[in-house]
Amino acid sequence: MTLAQERDFWTQCTAHTAPYIFYDDTEYRLLMGLLGGESLRGRQVLEMGCGGGVWTANLTRLGAEVYPFDLSSSIVLQTHQNVASTLC
Repeated sequence: MTLAQERDFWTQCTAHTAPYIFYDDTEYRLLMGLLGGESLRGRQVLEMGCGGGVWTANLTRLGAEVYPFDLSSSIVLQTHQNVASTLC
């Protein structure tokens, strides 16, 4: 797969037309427990495997400064674009 094909594939996979939501309540409760509560104001989070930015957007909305990372720079770029469009 070429880089362009990979970018196109992940762009399709990560394109969101609805506002971000937490998809799994159990996952949400576990993560909030690990991070220490509902407010993440002032916390820094390194998100490994950010994908399309679902968690990035939600953690940012909860006050965290999130640093998304993924193996593909095109995925990270898409995450930044998706998060910016949902937080405006």
